[in-house]
Amino acid sequence: MTTFDGQVREYPVIAIDRFKPQAGVKYYFLTHAHADHTQGLENSQFRGKLHCTEITAKFLLNKRIRKKQPFAYLRSSMITHVEMEEFILETTEYGRLTITFLPANHCPGAIMILIQGCNGTVLHTGDMRAEPTFVDDSLSILETLKIRHLYMDTTFCAQQFDTFITKDKAIELLIDLVQKSPKDQQFYLDFWMYGHEELWFAIAHTFDSKIHVSPERYQLYCSAQPSYNDILTLDSDVRFHSCRWQSPCCQHSNKTTCVYPKPTTDPSMRLYENEEYLLRTDLPRNVQLNQYLVLPFSMHSSLSEIVGFIKYVRPSRLTATVAHGKWNQVEYMRNLLSLHGADVFSSGNQSSGNDSSSISLLIGSTDESNTTQDTFLFSDENDPALAAPSCQPTTTKYDRAAAKFRERYSKRKSIHISTLETLTWYGSSIEELAVPTNDDDAKEQQQQRPKDNSSSRESLQQVSGNNKKAKTEEQHKAATTTPIVICLD
Repeated sequence: MTTFDGQVREYPVIAIDRFKPQAGVKYYFLTHAHADHTQGLENSQFRGKLHCTEITAKFLLNKRIRKKQPFAYLRSSMITHVEMEEFILETTEYGRLTITFLPANHCPGAIMILIQGCNGTVLHTGDMRAEPTFVDDSLSILETLKIRHLYMDTTFCAQQFDTFITKDKAIELLIDLVQKSPKDQQFYLDFWMYGHEELWFAIAHTFDSKIHVSPERYQLYCSAQPSYNDILTLDSDVRFHSCRWQSPCCQHSNKTTCVYPKPTTDPSMRLYENEEYLLRTDLPRNVQLNQYLVLPFSMHSSLSEIVGFIKYVRPSRLTATVAHGKWNQVEYMRNLLSLHGADVFSSGNQSSGNDSSSISLLIGSTDESNTTQDTFLFSDENDPALAAPSCQPTTTKYDRAAAKFRERYSKRKSIHISTLETLTWYGSSIEELAVPTNDDDAKEQQQQRPKDNSSSRESLQQVSGNNKKAKTEEQHKAATTTPIVICLD
């Protein structure tokens, strides 16, 4: 699940996969139709133009939730584009931007977004699976480009997800399982989200049998792409099912094997214990099946694939779009990528002793034409090298939240300060959250500030009237002259 705020720092008039109001944003892009990337679109008050692929647009427009179509209002707002074909976005602030949708190997309609303009070339991966063969065959265009900033899907950037088997290998495992099973053995393919369609196609073509799905799913897929008519059916008298468990056809007793795809480093299928499996799916507890099998299958990159893609692209800057542990997780990823040869470096403009406060990771160039690493010109979102827009400087939702916090904190009887986490997500240092004070305020507070603790309680009472009030004023002084760091949890 993405945790990035969506605003492209080089071109802050663009937001990707975030559709809640943000200052300065004029152009909206959607990489794919998974729910965690459509936040804000469920609100019918959204009035922007939405750029995406045709399949993604159809998935959204035809999606039903509790018999309603929450995205139908977007029909007149969608602008669709074809993969691998450049199109021009004319902006007042940054002139002409060249946009290209690249395949992401994630789910139908999923794309990466390549932006080329006056502030350099930017690549946002959305969600992607960077299998080496896919990168070599479909993304060779990136080999000749100098990527200034890579916004990378880091969903599985962790040591425990070092290696996944390829999608092709997972398909082979599934085909082999079916071939070795009795002819009357039925299979429930527990593929409840976009991204497992390759498995459907492989089953249908190998065994010359369609897959039974619910009427809602059948309408959704067949309206998005006609080829799904060849592999999906409403006829329940078939061997393979991806329908709802409430359907009468699912009362198969011990004649059914359930296959559940899961990102795992185990290269083989394994048997789930019944209770363990039921806790992880939406199957009813009283369902009777022959066995539950886990199929190793991932729609996201493994750690080794993330490292390989970074080395392939060689960006000057990297931003992790998924970091559930916030700053601690980013520091872990920085060290892990460096350990695996991705040459990740902390920002050179960090406040001393706190280089873990940057959410962005800087990558050293390995270009053979330049034996030294790139100078880190892009270490700050207010980089003076970037072309200045004609509009007012862009503020993110975190900037606005910080402003609200500063307004509220002065009204508190006690001040809450934490060193656990900063409020900003993008790679700015802690110093950027310091509360500004003018000279008059500083002088006044200096006059009111009590002497140090060695002056005894008597000196404190002379300043504040009582010890509690003096302590509060001293905390207030500390909060207005030192960086405010806010705990989000």
